[in-house]
Amino acid sequence: MRYLLLWFTAIAAGLSFQTTAAAESPGTFHDPLAELVAESPAGRQLECQIRRQLQPNSSANRPRRALLTIQSVEAAPTRAGGSTWERASWIPEPDLKVIAICHGETTQRYVTAVVQDSCTAAFDEAAFSVEEGDILHLWVYDNDCLCDDKVGDLRIECTEKLLAEGRGNFSFGQVRSLTVLFSPIQP
Repeated sequence: MRYLLLWFTAIAAGLSFQTTAAAESPGTFHDPLAELVAESPAGRQLECQIRRQLQPNSSANRPRRALLTIQSVEAAPTRAGGSTWERASWIPEPDLKVIAICHGETTQRYVTAVVQDSCTAAFDEAAFSVEEGDILHLWVYDNDCLCDDKVGDLRIECTEKLLAEGRGNFSFGQVRSLTVLFSPIQP
């Protein structure tokens, strides 16, 4: 009888230990801040603000939007269409037309920029807002009076890294260099 009593006591102690350990295990830890504001939308907003202050380097503070500027574009020499003389001529710096279409989740934004002078390659800067996750599609056309040939097209995904770096230099098709600038817009 004595051994039976000791056996029951040991089992009870083991169960008590398991219950205590389970209560203190990391898997059942409750965040007091989350418990405090869980019932209120305003409380949840406050929670986000508090967490942002506690974690200043968190992703919530990183720029998710940026002002994109097509700064410059240069294409390889192309032949002009038209007469025999014109087809044999090389255009050192053709007039270029850049059409940028930005595909967002719910929006499409169209921007057109044209090089004004083939000699000086003065470029009209086109700027518009982009967001992380947007797909930027650039078409570059030879905008010479005699033809409107596409000399290159490029798709760029606007990643957090690209928006934060502030500059992207690309080469594609007959386009030697196309520079886009990203000016982060703080949330």
